[in-house]
Parts: sequence; structure tokens; C-alpha cells
Amino acid sequence: MNIRQWRGAGMEQLMSSITGRLFALQDVKYGDFNSKMLPGINRERIIGVRTPALKNLAKELAKNPQISDFLHSLPHACCEAGQCEVTFNGQDFVLREGDCMIIIANRLVSQVRPSDGFRMTVIYVDESFLQACTPHSNYGTRGGLSLYINPIMRLTDEERFRTIRARNRAHSVRKTLFKICYPAPAAKDTPETLPHTWNARSVKGSAATAGQSLRVFNPILPGFNPDPSICAVDSDYYLVTSSFVFLPGLPVYHSRDLVNWELIGHGIDRQNIGKFHFENLNDNDGIWAPAIRYHHGLFYIVCTMHRSGGNFFMTARDPRGPWSDPVWIPGAQGIDPTLFWDEGKCYYIGNRYDFRQQWQGQVGVWIQEIDLDNVATATVREPKTGLTFEAPGVQLKGEPAMLTYGHANNARYGEGPHIYKIGNTYILLMAEGGSGKNHAVTIHCSDRLTGPYKAQQVNPVLSHRQMGNSYPIQNIGHADIFRAADGQLYAVCLGNRTLRDVDGKWHSPLGRETFLVRVEQQGDQLIFAPGVGHVETEMERPDLPWHPFEGQGEPWYGLRGLPQAYSAVSDVSASEHIHSGFFRLTLSPEVLDSLATPACLLQKPHGFQWTFSREVSFSTRKENEWAGLVIYRTADSYYTLMKGRDCIRLTRREKGRSTVVAQQPCKAGTVRLSIEADSLSLRFLVDGQPVAAGQSMRPLCDDGKYNKFNGLGVGVYATSTGRKSKAVATFR
Repeated sequence: MNIRQWRGAGMEQLMSSITGRLFALQDVKYGDFNSKMLPGINRERIIGVRTPALKNLAKELAKNPQISDFLHSLPHACCEAGQCEVTFNGQDFVLREGDCMIIIANRLVSQVRPSDGFRMTVIYVDESFLQACTPHSNYGTRGGLSLYINPIMRLTDEERFRTIRARNRAHSVRKTLFKICYPAPAAKDTPETLPHTWNARSVKGSAATAGQSLRVFNPILPGFNPDPSICAVDSDYYLVTSSFVFLPGLPVYHSRDLVNWELIGHGIDRQNIGKFHFENLNDNDGIWAPAIRYHHGLFYIVCTMHRSGGNFFMTARDPRGPWSDPVWIPGAQGIDPTLFWDEGKCYYIGNRYDFRQQWQGQVGVWIQEIDLDNVATATVREPKTGLTFEAPGVQLKGEPAMLTYGHANNARYGEGPHIYKIGNTYILLMAEGGSGKNHAVTIHCSDRLTGPYKAQQVNPVLSHRQMGNSYPIQNIGHADIFRAADGQLYAVCLGNRTLRDVDGKWHSPLGRETFLVRVEQQGDQLIFAPGVGHVETEMERPDLPWHPFEGQGEPWYGLRGLPQAYSAVSDVSASEHIHSGFFRLTLSPEVLDSLATPACLLQKPHGFQWTFSREVSFSTRKENEWAGLVIYRTADSYYTLMKGRDCIRLTRREKGRSTVVAQQPCKAGTVRLSIEADSLSLRFLVDGQPVAAGQSMRPLCDDGKYNKFNGLGVGVYATSTGRKSKAVATFR
């Protein structure tokens, strides 16, 4: 569970304070959570109420003296999103995202003013939690008088790390009861969707509290957002990430303060998708490691189409699009390309491994001049698959120069290179160690663009290989440096947030995400995360003008293409958002494991706790026709909850093998199907009732074989399993 979500706590005390009442926990029931307690609350947005836990809690309190002891066990309130102003003991406090607040008596809380989009979780914590937070938190092990001074607790990274270890030692540290949302303003009848906002999700504070100390939470782009690259144009920052076979592809994000981000478009969309060959690609192939650059009024994305054409670039005057058709670079071997302009010339930098290796995993980074303007028809050949096609292309000029194989004499898997010029020194940044535990970022320097390059003394400049399994962020690497408008250097990089399962093993269910880190030039060395040495879960906000954006709907993505057979009942924007979430899918013969384009639309979860729920209207007389929900990692790893002719079926696909987990009769034409995620646990529900025992997220987590590079998606799916069909399923 995300530490910020885990810190969310004990909200029934806070909620009851709104009406001047204090409910004992054993008296709280589902029906008590209504508009009387939070004005404007939408009862349907109460997430994951665990009725048995509430009913049995009184018995637990009665028989467990440690929990029932008021000083040992305290309800906590924590903000997961938005903020809440609280008047506590006559003083005003602001509960912001990630803050944990203790409520010990109703008389201390006189007013509670939640913001739009305020989200919270209710848990009970025991003494292990409080011990883990001392001595530097605002209150002591058993509460203490400091409670009356400041009820809000903010943990440092070290305290948070210790808290995680405490939680792993004692599962009784917290007891999750329920989650509840204070909804943001929305059109009537807007359906429940994945809880998220692109803007203000990563910061404590808002424009209204500009005088407060603001913090940035990592990851800055949560969920499936790996291999980030960024460029700064004046006071605007544009970032792209890998998309593999999710389409539209190459998401382009924009920010003006490095805190608030908006999705402004995709490099690959309906206008140019036909110029790519996604069919039959594995989920871990496709669009790899883009780099975005700006030169003389033109934006460039240079990228690898792995196993389907190789390296290419595309351009746009406006990063929002439209982006050009791909221009291929047939002579460029390897992956992870980038561009660098110097003295009127443009250079291509990438990696390659088409040479006799001196040690296992030896990969070189190379450079060669490229002529971007002389575009002509070229023959593109994919040696790994035999794919051959004619398309616009450019040529490399001169001879390639090998720059380095890495900072050590046995460095492995050099990739993700970028070149910068700081003063008179050329800086080569690259990733090493592979994308797993040994992932790292290294720096090499030269006074000539083509080398020789020497590794700087401080190397790797960034890695979490030394942090051990229990640190909540792993696999840090694949970075890109930029200078912000405040004059400071920063870098974006990828990493995985991990969770520990009951057997002690660590897993990453979301895939790789985008993180932010500070960079300083100290003498002739570049220092990443100065004073810390690793990527923090939160950091001081850059000294840039605050610039939030309006909230966005979570985009929908197809697999290897955009399903041709869907129609929105209401507006579908050019950026592929189905704003209302109310649409129809015509059943397609393709199935999820066919490596084709099934009638499937996915969204990217951002956290470890979420609910995806849709009302599905679908009737059929045929045994081969199904419609419902899917949580998808790859064609070898997914769960489906599907409505068929006369039943609901839950299926798990793990390591390429499918198993029917549960099946129950169903003759209704319309049902509500739901998937609930809580840490590494999944629940599948039909009309609010579990269809089976809880399932594990582990089949969908990173495993280095089936689930490697891409990320998690959850959405809707309709199939006629190999036969043509005109049947239609409606989702709302």
C-alpha cells in the first residue's frame, strides 16, 4: 500500500465532528455516512466499505485491552487528495495530501471544511505505529500534551521508512475500515471512475495556501509512465514516456511548475497510427524509450519501435500536436535514441550490441551525425521479425564513434543515453545495470563531442541498488537532465513503487513510473539528490510559480490499435477521452491473448487502492459472446470478469495459462461489475457482492519474464471469441 494512502486514517471521528457529534466506533454503520455528515457527499462514492469489519470492531475493542486502551489505539484522519481545513482546540490547521491527523475528543474540533476532491481513508493504528513515528513527529508515543498543540503529523523520509518496517513487522499496526470521497464538482450522473486528478495530486497546498511550504510527492507521474524524457522551453516543460502497445501512444505531458501536470496529447494518434505496425507485437515490445527535444521552433520525438521497424523520429510545431508521420532511420542500430545539436549539426546517439562482446551484457553507446532534412523513401527492415516496408526515412552521415560501454570495466546494458553541454564540457548521461534491481544512472564527461569520455568520479550518480528491498522505491534509472526556469538543474527518471506481500516478498503491480530528483553541479561533478543520495518519496517544491490545471478525465487506451467498433453515447474528444464514461462496444472476434486489437479500452491506475466499476448492459443467446471488465498487464497476465449468456465468469490468466476462478448464474440484462484493488489484493464484485474469494495481484506484478517493461491497465472488454458478431455491450 502506498505510504501516503497508508497514512490516511481514522476519519469517522473527523466526519462526526462536522455535526458536533462523536460516534463511538461500534455505533458507526454504513447508513451513518450520509449528507448529514459531509454536505454534498455522494453515497455511491463510498469506496470499499467493509461491513463485517465495522460490525466486529466492537468485539475486538472489548476483548483486546491494548487496542481498546485509549492511549494505545487512536483513530487517525489522513488526506489522500485535496485538503481539509480543521479548527482544532481553537486553532486552524490544514490537513493536506499525505498528512495524518489524530482526533482525540469532539470538543477539540469545532469546524471541518473539506475541499472539492477531498479523499480520506479510515484506519485504526496501534502503538507500533506511534513508536515508529517518534521522536520527531508532532506527538509522542502515547499521544502526549503536544496533541493539544498540533494534531497534524508529517513524517520525514527516514521516519516513513521506519514506519514501513514497523508495518511489515506487525500487521496489527493498521486496520483499514473504509474509504470515502468528497466529490469534486461534476456534471450530473457522472459515473464512478478511477479516483485521480492530474493536477494537484502531488503537492501539499494550493493556490489558496501559497504561503505554506509546498512539497512535491514522487512519483510525479504515477502509474504506467516509464522511460521519461523532458525538455524545457522557456517556462514550460514537456515530458514523454514509453507506451509499448497502448494506443494512442507516446503520451505528451506539460507542466509549468514541475508539480501540476496535464496530458496535452499523444505523438501517435488516429492521424498517424496507420503508419506503424503494431499487429502481433508482444506487450513488452512496441514504443520504447522516447526522447523529446526542441530546436529552432520545432519539437522532436525520437524513439524505438521495437521489433517493428526500429528507430524513427517525428516532429510538431506544437507539442499538443498534430505530430508528423514517423521518419525512419534505417541505419541506426540498437535502441533508446536521442538527438543533440552542436555547431550547426545534429547528432544521433543510441546504444548498440552488434559487436563481439568482451563480457556478458556489454553494450556500447555511440554517436553519428544525422541529416534530418533530407527525407526520402527508404526501405525499412526489421531483422528480428522479417517485417519490410517502404516509408519516409533519413540517413546517418560519416562514421559512428563509440563513446563508452559504461562507468565500470564490467558495466552491463548501457542504454538511455543523452548528451548535454554545460560550459565547455560535454556531459554524457546513460543508464546501466538493466531495468531491475541494479538499474543506475551514470555520468561521463569530455571536452569533445565525440570523445573520449571519462566517467566522473562520483558514479553511479543515482541508483537504489544500495537501498535494499525494503525501500519503497526500486529500480531507479533511465534519467534525463534539464535546467528549470529557477536556474536549478533537475532530472526525471523511472522507478517502481513496491509492496511487501504476506510471505515477505516484494512486488510492483503498477509498473514503472516517473520520478523527479534535484541535481547540483559541485565543482566538476554532477550530484543527484544532494544531501540525500536517493529518490525521495517527497521533496521540496521547485521555486517556480504555482500553475495548476483544470482536472482531466483519465484517457482510455486500446491494445495495438484503437477499437473500431466503439461509439460514445456522448462526446469523444480528439484526445480520445470518453468524457462521460458512457459508451458502447461492438463485440470483436479478437481475444486478449491473440496479440491483435480486441474490443478493449483500458485506463491506467495511479495508486495501490482504487475501485473500477461499470454498469454493464448486455444480453446474448450465444455461448461465445462475453462482455465485462478486465485488469490487464499482458496477454499472458490478466483477470476478466465477464457476463455471458446465462452466467458471470471470473477468469485468471497467469504465465500464459487461463483458469476459471468462479462462475455464477446470471439472467439479468444489466449488472454492475466492479474490481477493487487494495495493496496486493483484488476483489471482484457483481452488484456489490463478491463473486469469489479475494484474488492476488501477484500474477500482474513485475516478474522479469512475462511482465517486464509495460504497466497495469483496467477497463472494459467485449469479445465474440473468434466469430463475427453484431452484438453490442453498453458500459456506463
